[in-house]
Amino acid sequence: MRSLPLDVRKYAIVVLSLLSTTHAQSVAEGTFYKGGGAPGAAPYQLVDDYQPSIFFSKFNFYSSYDPTYVTKDVAWQNGYVQEGDQAVMSVDTTNKWPRGGDGRPATRIISNNAYTHGLFILDLEHMPWGCGTWPAYWLLGPDWATNGEIDIIEGVNTGMSNSISMHTEAGCTIAGSGQTATFQTSDCDHNANGNSGCGSLLDGSKIPNNYGEGLNNNGGGVYATEWTSEYIKHWFFPRESIADNIASGEPDPATWGIPTVNAQGSCDIDSNFNNMSIIINTDFCGAWAGWVYQSQFPECPQNMSANSLDSCVDFVGNNPSYFEEAYWEINSLQVYQMPEVAQPSASYTTSLSSITPAVSTAGTSQLPVGPGASTQDVSSAPYTGPTSSGTPTGSAPASASTPVLCPDYNGTAFTDSNNVQYEIHCGFDYQGGGNVYAAESFENCLGICDNISGCKAVSFVGGNGAGSCYVKDATGSLNYDGSTNAAFKSVTDTVPLLNLTQHP
Repeated sequence: MRSLPLDVRKYAIVVLSLLSTTHAQSVAEGTFYKGGGAPGAAPYQLVDDYQPSIFFSKFNFYSSYDPTYVTKDVAWQNGYVQEGDQAVMSVDTTNKWPRGGDGRPATRIISNNAYTHGLFILDLEHMPWGCGTWPAYWLLGPDWATNGEIDIIEGVNTGMSNSISMHTEAGCTIAGSGQTATFQTSDCDHNANGNSGCGSLLDGSKIPNNYGEGLNNNGGGVYATEWTSEYIKHWFFPRESIADNIASGEPDPATWGIPTVNAQGSCDIDSNFNNMSIIINTDFCGAWAGWVYQSQFPECPQNMSANSLDSCVDFVGNNPSYFEEAYWEINSLQVYQMPEVAQPSASYTTSLSSITPAVSTAGTSQLPVGPGASTQDVSSAPYTGPTSSGTPTGSAPASASTPVLCPDYNGTAFTDSNNVQYEIHCGFDYQGGGNVYAAESFENCLGICDNISGCKAVSFVGGNGAGSCYVKDATGSLNYDGSTNAAFKSVTDTVPLLNLTQHP
């Protein structure tokens, strides 16, 4: 999902091996996580944790061409983003923005880290909803649409049904069977069917409270997306029905039953989906919300002397207080992966012969149009308008200049800013009891340990960016898992033993 100019806006357990982690192609401090793609080949392990208290430090703020998207500084100064027990991302609810101007300020964030394969679990309490809104939570690869687009949450205006779709180059189609959502279109080619992509509709009358007001009034829910080499499946769990193994941190899609959406068919997943970033944004009007504003949402205030798009723009621009419900409230976002070399059990088959195509409702699709153009094709118009008069939540956190401990200091001693020396072990998890804290970086995790009585070591999940710091108060062993980074104080009484039995 992107908003564009008006004419386009459109798991066998196996020996664990190192998950590929290299710098992402677009963000200097980002990490690329490549997990195993064989379905059911190994248990999923947590590789990245977007804790609410450090949520936005793991994203960059996109403001390159859509004039309504603001920079990090503007977002923080005007209270559009807030961190704490939940991560909140809202829009301007103070000023009027008449048609022809910049448009109502909003935020679009793109993860610093990128992924190939994985299990993405979003727990949200609230999402933007209402006339003129076009919110989205999605995955996007570089060089659109060569590396794919996966739209996980997307809808418009006062709709009560989520749309899940994918966009690729030619040659990828899905069957649409083995799912609970209503299958709509099979061809993922962005050049076909007006770039509606391939996907399904989560009909709110059949899958209640999956989107918008229904989801918000029900206390939100969980969207889980499993991306393997053979399929991309999605599950929606309303608040009262979230799988126990999600809450326990040991998610197992094999226990979740029929997926809400089963994107599988005549499509080489690994050729079409790679190196994807997480994106969350709120847009207004545009090629979907705007063009169907009058025809499908007559309950929204209308300017009947204007066309549908302008009618939408007029309402959005002139009614700031209405958009107090246009916010994301996120409890957690976690990414799990299997080891990259994990292989399926002998009983598993990837044959597509058993996949019976479902009846498509092509021609009556309610799926959104995709982006339709690369960012290079769109003229730059960064936000330059006035800022909100709302209460600021403070300045944007300063970007910390920290050393890349992994892999640069792997197997060596590192002295932190408090003059405490640690031995660094990249790709290892230090076994021991203790608590978990949000940390801005691996080095920050060491600083947390410095200030906690009894802390002897840490394990850090988050690559070279922000993440989760597991403080250890007991000695144990270093176990290789390929994705966690560990450190222990050089002055500890008992030096941990390396457990290399799982090392490749």
